[in-house]
Amino acid sequence: MHTEAAYLFRHALLRDGAYQLQLPGERARMHSLAFEITEALAGGRAPATAWDEHTGWTIQPHSSDPLALELSEHAGLARDPAGPFDQTLREVECMYLRRAAEYALSRFRYEVAARLWERHAGLTSGAREAVSLHQAALAADAGTRTRGSEGLLRRALGIYRDLGLRRQEARVLGDLSNLQRETGLPGDAEQSLRLALRIARESGDRRLLGSILGSLATLCTDTSRTAEAEEAFAEALAIHREVGNRKHEGIVMGARAVLCLNTGRYEEAEALHESALAIHREVGDRRREGITLANLGNAYSRTGRYVEAERNYEAGLAIHHEVGDRMAVGVALGNLALLRQRQHELAAAEHLHVQALAVHREVGNRRSEGITLGNLAAIYEDTGRVNLVEPAYLESIALHRSAANPRFEGIHLCNYALHLLSVGRLEEGGARWRECARALRAIGDELTLRACAAELHEACARLGLPIPDDGRG
Repeated sequence: MHTEAAYLFRHALLRDGAYQLQLPGERARMHSLAFEITEALAGGRAPATAWDEHTGWTIQPHSSDPLALELSEHAGLARDPAGPFDQTLREVECMYLRRAAEYALSRFRYEVAARLWERHAGLTSGAREAVSLHQAALAADAGTRTRGSEGLLRRALGIYRDLGLRRQEARVLGDLSNLQRETGLPGDAEQSLRLALRIARESGDRRLLGSILGSLATLCTDTSRTAEAEEAFAEALAIHREVGNRKHEGIVMGARAVLCLNTGRYEEAEALHESALAIHREVGDRRREGITLANLGNAYSRTGRYVEAERNYEAGLAIHHEVGDRMAVGVALGNLALLRQRQHELAAAEHLHVQALAVHREVGNRRSEGITLGNLAAIYEDTGRVNLVEPAYLESIALHRSAANPRFEGIHLCNYALHLLSVGRLEEGGARWRECARALRAIGDELTLRACAAELHEACARLGLPIPDDGRG
């Protein structure tokens, strides 16, 4: 052990020992003194955080925020355990704890923020406890988007229901549905959203209604219900503009751009992404700026502008890493891998897909896991590892079905059919092709079906095989 390290270790033990030798009342007095000195040096008492039953706390930044956690801990320990309960100190402890949580969140330290909000919930009750749990869930969700957040949301939901606070119940249901959608539970997500939508319409809260409609539109996009998605996007966008909610206006525009891209409206998708990007930068939404940059890369990739696409993926990834958005990291890595595939750089593509797959599994993103597995199967095919192709396609297709992703189910059924035809399993290949056609027709995706049919015809011509019946007749 180095001399300095040994000294510091012994010094810490001596410090803790000396602290424990003090009587509880004396320890409380020392914490009170430390609190007063620290607070004075940090710029004085931070302003109180305004409370509203519907929106929670409004917290304005203050010079003491970097030391808010230390101030909260000193305030909590400054109460003499032998004396009467000091409500003022408890309120100060909670006020600085809220500030510490928000400060951690502003620095993208999501796990710290979640832990502090959950600690805050333990010091409060009623609606304040529910808001704290909801904030803890949102912080936990922002990094991994899954870990620990569902339990916190359900605890908040139970409190709001007990209190009869319906609007707050709808807000939590909306966030719960987003989590369910992201983790491959579209049926549960829709159930949560339909209830939230009914409550939002009954409440007359237009801002809340716009948010719920935007989530519904995104779910419809993911499950290939284009007409329903367009209707919900239009209503959500109109409401956000009516109430002046610029942040959510940008979110809806970016989400609708994804729908346009999926349905072949590339120019419209690009214009919407550009507009959304400008709004995210205007309101300082760094996380969604990164997501939109990467999604704009998808538009460039689809239209053959590979240099621009790569630049956008790299810029998006840099922001994802900066803000700690693991789910977005996985999605962007997968899209960059697909770009490398299109450029026939298969070794690089596979490396990126494997990285993306690990992240998808880490955060529970089953939808993207299915997409990445299907893309990896195509690489296995192209690199002659025939034994790996079928298992990857089968796992991919199963994930698409469980996540209600019929568009990619159809795409990868087509690719699987081509594989079966290429290895002489003609009857099975024809059956998978008919499943592909049924899946894509069921959602009205004629654009993707035509692209799949063109691939099938080309493969059959190359292999000298008859074109399988698509089951239309």
